[in-house]
Amino acid sequence: ALINIDNLIAATATLSTQGVGASITLDNTGALVLNSAVATGGGAISVIALSPLTVAGDVLTAGNNGITLTATDDGGDNDTLGINANVTIRSEQGDISLTAGENITQATGGLIETGGNGTISIQADQDADDGSGAFTQAGDAEVRHLGAGTIDVDARVNVAVTNILGTSETTVSLTSETAAITDVDAGAGLDIRGGALTLTAVT
Repeated sequence: ALINIDNLIAATATLSTQGVGASITLDNTGALVLNSAVATGGGAISVIALSPLTVAGDVLTAGNNGITLTATDDGGDNDTLGINANVTIRSEQGDISLTAGENITQATGGLIETGGNGTISIQADQDADDGSGAFTQAGDAEVRHLGAGTIDVDARVNVAVTNILGTSETTVSLTSETAAITDVDAGAGLDIRGGALTLTAVT
């Protein structure tokens, strides 16, 4: 069975489906802590919060099914998407879209991963309507692509990275629209890898 809930008012959510292709769709009217969202039989996952959205547990699906996590830009100063430590967001080969009205953070131990021809899209300050909107990784947090798709990170201000790793066939694009792309761990290890790399920053 699928999960499809619109205009929910909840502080926390733990979501799971078992059926083949069963999807998860949740549209929350306020702040949300997502404890987990797992589509065991494969199925699209979409969770939208009218901000902020905290991802406190794993978000997992199979096959070509996509994952969409959105902290909606509602005009306030808390339109953030925070991914807690040791949280995995993974689709086997589907698109992963992470969007926030302001900042997106990925704590240490975290993994965002897809493969095949999937796209990982990370968009901070989606409407570019104020001076916030950074993407920040911490510790050994990682965005990883296992296939021939795309990693696209676009932030209004700083992009601070620890690990953005694709294969020799992955297209990787990092953009800071008004500021800088920086190395969180000051040069330790390999930070960015892909077959075709584009880095765009102002400072």
